[in-house]
Amino acid sequence: MTVEGATIEQLEQFLGAGKEVNCARPLDGEVRLTASEVGTVRVHRIYHGSVVDGPGLRSVLQVQGCPIRCVGCYVPETHPSQGGTMMSSADVLAAVLDPNFERSGVTILGGEAMAQAEELQDIASVIVAAGHHLTLYTGYTVEYIRDRGTPGQSNLLRLADLVIDGPYVRKLGGDVGEWRGSRNQRILSHEDVHRILKGGNA
Repeated sequence: MTVEGATIEQLEQFLGAGKEVNCARPLDGEVRLTASEVGTVRVHRIYHGSVVDGPGLRSVLQVQGCPIRCVGCYVPETHPSQGGTMMSSADVLAAVLDPNFERSGVTILGGEAMAQAEELQDIASVIVAAGHHLTLYTGYTVEYIRDRGTPGQSNLLRLADLVIDGPYVRKLGGDVGEWRGSRNQRILSHEDVHRILKGGNA
């Protein structure tokens, strides 16, 4: 359907009030989480059908806990490290890769994925081995992880097909294009990440 010449007010009257769409905050498709008997990953939510958290149609694992706590973060409820639901890797994978949902790939975001990198490595490995495109968000730069991070954090970065790195900076928000929250954040390919981790430039 094409609507030409309509005002916002006319469109709202015809379609109803719109809802804001933004990274890491789904409109629908959220999975009801159940704590696992043996939980290893602290999860804020899992949702499907996202078109703002990476290329195509995404299934999203949003982890709980963020030590960075960017000012103006769109999802501050993901910051506390003791929130969320403790889940096993198997239960997370079953929910994220649920065959009832169509997907172009999987996105891991937070919170801060690097805060649970050791636990997320196995999950990311299975996702990639199953042939799914993996997008990873982190508030750290790849250079920071290279120079000051753990081997597990570097390994998690190496598994991703696409990495969006860097903290959210509120004064650099707006007109940033797709997938980023602020202009300082970078969209890095698998090759970019590997080159940086080896000491090169993006």
